[in-house]
Amino acid sequence: MAGGGPRGRFLIAGTAILWTIAIPAFYASASSTADARHLAGLWTARGGIAFFLVVFSARPLTEFWPGHATRWLRRHRRDLGLCFALTMAVHLVLVLAVPLIWPEGSAEAPDRVTLVGGGFAYALIAAMALTSFDRTTRALGPRAWNRLHRTGAWTVWFVFVQTTAGGLPDQPGVSILTTGLLLGAALLRLASFLRARRSR
Repeated sequence: MAGGGPRGRFLIAGTAILWTIAIPAFYASASSTADARHLAGLWTARGGIAFFLVVFSARPLTEFWPGHATRWLRRHRRDLGLCFALTMAVHLVLVLAVPLIWPEGSAEAPDRVTLVGGGFAYALIAAMALTSFDRTTRALGPRAWNRLHRTGAWTVWFVFVQTTAGGLPDQPGVSILTTGLLLGAALLRLASFLRARRSR
């Protein structure tokens, strides 16, 4: 598999260090616990989407625009995927655990649809992360691995689109930009799929 090695470990360690520094900084600088929780949750969600977009688009970007940068992205796609999983794990802790410790200004509990959809997406993220190592990839087998990661990627994409599109009333600029990037990434994947089918 692509990725791994010292550079891959540096990416994952760098992501862990980033959130270890950033989240306490949010809590130290915000005027209230509720504001700090909002900022931390917002930026971990945005960071997760950024990592996801890179991983989701790495292969078609390399196919349509081959170059040093796109080849680097594809070579480290596994490591960036683990950075994504780590970021989303931090986000989950902020959403679930932190309100139990600091209940001040806690948001309303999410509805059942959000809980089920988000829970399913998180289960797939965990499964994809656990099968992003050579040993677990071999144990799962190429067909099951491809099926799991394809299903997981599109499920997470759908959840992100639903979430970002739902933020239009509050943050129209950011929501339109993020939703547009997610739709563009999906179109790139579709174009890559159609191109592969035509070349058979």
